[in-house]
Amino acid sequence: MIDEIMIDYELFTAEEIGFLYSFYQLVEDTLTKRIDHKRLETEYKRYRHIINSIQLEKKYDKQVEKAIGISIYRMMDSLRKS
Repeated sequence: MIDEIMIDYELFTAEEIGFLYSFYQLVEDTLTKRIDHKRLETEYKRYRHIINSIQLEKKYDKQVEKAIGISIYRMMDSLRKS
């Protein structure tokens, strides 16, 4: 499913692209596995640092929600509230 997410390759280094895909995989894993909340928060902070644009974050969040069925923003918001 994460293969459906279209990353703007020219905006990121190869290492950052690898991290983005691993983060999206982690988000997808939340559907079937128990993921440590601290790890998820740490990875999300790194994700936001790499993206570094609200516009891009919204764009990728929509793609992730369409591909996986989870909004990263809503997932992290509910995690913070709990």
